[in-house]
Amino acid sequence: MIEHRLPARLSDYWERIRHRSPIPSMDWLNPQEIADLWQNCLRVAVEVQGGKPIYTYEYVGDNLESIFGNDLVGKKVNSKPSFLPATKMIEKMDKSVKNPFPITVEGQFLDERSKMVNYRACLLPFGSSRQNVTHFVTGLSWKIL
Repeated sequence: MIEHRLPARLSDYWERIRHRSPIPSMDWLNPQEIADLWQNCLRVAVEVQGGKPIYTYEYVGDNLESIFGNDLVGKKVNSKPSFLPATKMIEKMDKSVKNPFPITVEGQFLDERSKMVNYRACLLPFGSSRQNVTHFVTGLSWKIL
């Protein structure tokens, strides 16, 4: 069974740090407070170019490198990435950039060894003082079939 607690715990943490703001600032994130989850997380910077979001991977937890198969840090993607499994997550982030809200998404993809990976992800928007989305923190739980 795919772990359901990781997305729930991350969402609870996000709610706690945002206080009364629509979305929390990236400065408010303290990975030490979620240290047991952080290796199953990734942080993605958001930049809008020509009205479309471009995502740059800033952090990928060690556990995620094992399922994605390579180091994503520094890579830029949009909603049509060709090298990244789980494109459904990018498409959901596109929607949350326009109307910031947390999203839980489930899906599956083939890893580089052609094994099926079922996953559950929690996508949490973070923003600037003007409440524009500047980052996403995504936590994943998964099972390789």
